[in-house]
Amino acid sequence: MDKYTKILILLCVFNLGMLTAFKIALYQPLNSHTEAVNRFLNWPKKECYMYMDIESILYGPKKPTYEYK
Repeated sequence: MDKYTKILILLCVFNLGMLTAFKIALYQPLNSHTEAVNRFLNWPKKECYMYMDIESILYGPKKPTYEYK
């Protein structure tokens, strides 16, 4: 093999490894504490929070439940 073919193969292997590492890192489940801290940091600042506001900060927005009868 010549020099350029070896470099091309090494670059392909490196790129495949980087793509695999990013995919693994992106699809990891988040820690619930980290999610709560992020919601708190992005929440609008108020003097006094209602109970529902604190629930939304800690547990995230409530998803609507639909019941079929």
